[in-house]
Amino acid sequence: MSVAAGLAPAYTAEDARDPAAVSARLAARGVSLDPDEVALLLELLGRGPRWAECVLFGILWSEHCSYKSTRHLLSRLPTRAPQVVLGPGEDAGVVRLPAPCDDLVLVVAHESHNHPSQVLPLEGAATGVGGIVRDVGCMGAEVVGVLDCLRFGDPRAGVHARDIARGVVQGVADYGNALGVPNLGGDVAFDARFDESCLVNVMALGIAPADGVLRSRVPEGKGPWAFVLVGKPTDESGFGGASFASSALGGGDRRGAVQLPDPFLKRVLHVANAEAFFRVRSRGIPAGFKDLGAGGIACATSELAAAGGRGATIELERAHRVERALPPEVLLCAETQERYCWVVPEAFAAELCGIYNRDFALGSVHPAAGARVVGRATDAKRYLVTWHGETVVDCPVEAITAGRKIVRPAQRRAPATRSGLPPPAHRASAARRAPLSRRGGADPNVAPRTRSGPDPFGALLALLSSPNLCSREYLFRHYDSEVQGRTWLRPGEGDAAVFAPAAGRGLGVAVAVGGSSWWCDADPELGARHAVAEAARNVACVGARPWALTDCLNFGDPADPSVMGDFEATLEGLAAAAQALGALASPGAALPFVSGNVSLHNHAGGRSIPPSPIVMCAGVLRDLSTATGLALRGAGDLLVMAGDARDSLTGSAYVRDVLGESAGAPPALDLAREARLQELAVLAAENRWVRAAHDVSDGGLAVALAEMMLAVPAGEQLGIEVDLEALGAVPGVALFGERPAIVFAVSPARAPRLFQAARERGVPAWPLGTVSDTARFRARLKGADSVTWTLAELRAAAGGTLARMWNEELE
Repeated sequence: MSVAAGLAPAYTAEDARDPAAVSARLAARGVSLDPDEVALLLELLGRGPRWAECVLFGILWSEHCSYKSTRHLLSRLPTRAPQVVLGPGEDAGVVRLPAPCDDLVLVVAHESHNHPSQVLPLEGAATGVGGIVRDVGCMGAEVVGVLDCLRFGDPRAGVHARDIARGVVQGVADYGNALGVPNLGGDVAFDARFDESCLVNVMALGIAPADGVLRSRVPEGKGPWAFVLVGKPTDESGFGGASFASSALGGGDRRGAVQLPDPFLKRVLHVANAEAFFRVRSRGIPAGFKDLGAGGIACATSELAAAGGRGATIELERAHRVERALPPEVLLCAETQERYCWVVPEAFAAELCGIYNRDFALGSVHPAAGARVVGRATDAKRYLVTWHGETVVDCPVEAITAGRKIVRPAQRRAPATRSGLPPPAHRASAARRAPLSRRGGADPNVAPRTRSGPDPFGALLALLSSPNLCSREYLFRHYDSEVQGRTWLRPGEGDAAVFAPAAGRGLGVAVAVGGSSWWCDADPELGARHAVAEAARNVACVGARPWALTDCLNFGDPADPSVMGDFEATLEGLAAAAQALGALASPGAALPFVSGNVSLHNHAGGRSIPPSPIVMCAGVLRDLSTATGLALRGAGDLLVMAGDARDSLTGSAYVRDVLGESAGAPPALDLAREARLQELAVLAAENRWVRAAHDVSDGGLAVALAEMMLAVPAGEQLGIEVDLEALGAVPGVALFGERPAIVFAVSPARAPRLFQAARERGVPAWPLGTVSDTARFRARLKGADSVTWTLAELRAAAGGTLARMWNEELE
């Protein structure tokens, strides 16, 4: 399209009398405006919109940017607590740290890059990491860690599903490792319901001076203020990415909407940014800073202006860009990676550009990379964009940033029963989702808790060898978790990773995730409660006080009332759990959600993914030396389980993957008791009563105990001797029930303190047995002989599944 053609109205008032036809015509050219938005844009501008304005508002009013179907619902989540500095609304959340790090803040952010990762797994995942790292970095923070939560299709379905998994992990590893940011864990799950729409949720953490947090806004004061574009030259990559993320997968080649990563340029940018941070802080120069993501230059500059109560004038021809000709709407809205935008006093702009162009020579790292002044802030609250003197966008700045609101119909569905039976509509697919040992054969009207089930010996080995419960060590090998030298507990060494925010001060930060798509599909509200509780419990197991939450809410088509019903139920569950679990950080306060993301349209055709909220919890350890791992430490230690009784198999991997049936609803969750259980775990670690701790979750008690044994360093001979008759449950339930609990390894001398603390908090606790000096796991079961697994058998089952899948060594 010529510039002249782009300056003519894309449609007129006369055209808009048939808004559906205009919407279809725009869609054929890659612009997504609903029919009502066609009329709204005409009314807002008071004239026919130019082509660049159609492109801009198509991006801004997308679900990805505007949250038009969900923003008005998100206020149901608690976001305030005494430790919160900045909650949702900025690029990342900010929370205070306690002494001796009270001069620092923790910066956290959470995003998704689902559609791009399904289309181009390596590039999509890599740019997802790049985007979340920018979100934290633009708050003025040093990025100190990333995490990833991944949901893939069934690896047995074919090579394509495995290719996506391999590509995503490679993308996460290639970007984070090259950038020099440690990977602090996450989780991965495989399920056929993600065959056509994988989930790639990424989180990042940073540390910043408490008095040096940068805001995404034009500063207060007269200015004059200059917008400075920094980083990679703008190209067409990622153009239309926000609209792509706001529609169903399928319907043509969308690879052009996926951004292209450059972690090596980003690494230099990080160092250059640090120099810029130093200068503005040390000299008291007011500044705003924002990353360029969805909507590119347009969204970054308009949001900086609107947040500061200003307008903006942008001269597009000033932006550094690739040599090939690009139309103005592409320069304005492309989502080229590795870019930031500063807004600084005009008197400082030349010096700032010199940091990037001269001191760090970005152009020698990537051709045409650098820093340029592209515009200025104005007192008139309008957003004006010109291209060689011609106006391509002119509108009220609030129109760009106000967003849209759509109240969608929401229909709640009945949750699955806790007997293990699915609702009737789900029963037809139950057999397809299950299959480690057998399909069918059992009477579906007999609840799993009443059946003896398969031999426990084979059942545990089957679970440990399944893609969802096998060792993640092979996956962790792809990631560098120790770069920067901050990591105290690496992924897999504890229920949460632990790092030191500041060397030599003794304070620690722990991070962990939670969220089961199976549980949230069966009962969205209860599943969401469990997601928060699991993330917080994992943090508590290592001895950290849950401090703040982030979330990514992954759902299907918002036009489907049942999807919106699940979404609203999920918010209720998240809010209820957060309200109940905040006392360890601030008595009487909720555990706050400080950052998050909503990802809708995770569907292909009429097939939506199951409700999939992913929650990250960050916690604070008062003393790093008390961090508690999951590995057994010494023969003679007692093994104690604290938490809920073993009385049900509902929701369990055992029912789903071994019995081959629908597992039904998640187990019940008493949030008041969960809070007391987490308090017990933190107290036990802080007082050094326990030597190891591990939560009972996926796979139940048997898997938890096996994982504690498998975590023992190679060469050490430690095993487990337990008598589970005291639990009063049949073997299958005692071994594989998934009601919340924690297993502690505690020395006999300190066990009385642990039991007393449990009694004082009303938390049931059972002595299970001891740690032995023989490399075997032996369990005595109710009404049965003992069952024994050797360490070699457990390692063989758990250790090779992912490696075989990655290397196509399938049976």
